[in-house]
Amino acid sequence: MTKTKHLTKSDLIHLMELSKLQLNDSELLVIEKQLNETLDYFENLGDLDTSAISEATYTTSATNVFRDDSIDESRLLDQSTVFKNAKKKKNNFFIVSRII
Repeated sequence: MTKTKHLTKSDLIHLMELSKLQLNDSELLVIEKQLNETLDYFENLGDLDTSAISEATYTTSATNVFRDDSIDESRLLDQSTVFKNAKKKKNNFFIVSRII
């Protein structure tokens, strides 16, 4: 695998400006070291032999936990029952006070 280019101080200053971060020089050095160590770690991961590991689309045995939609006919109401206690209605809609 090719060697990853490390981030330079000017790269980090550019990233700081893009992300609107303000770091002093000592913080910048710490971040530079940590980011470069992280890049090195990812480079090492790329060198691992994964040929004996099968590909996986799911890491868990996820199944659909939702129930199928169905209509419970015993709970249906006709329009006269629905609007029986409505204070105001118009064209089969409830009229309510304005909220906003």
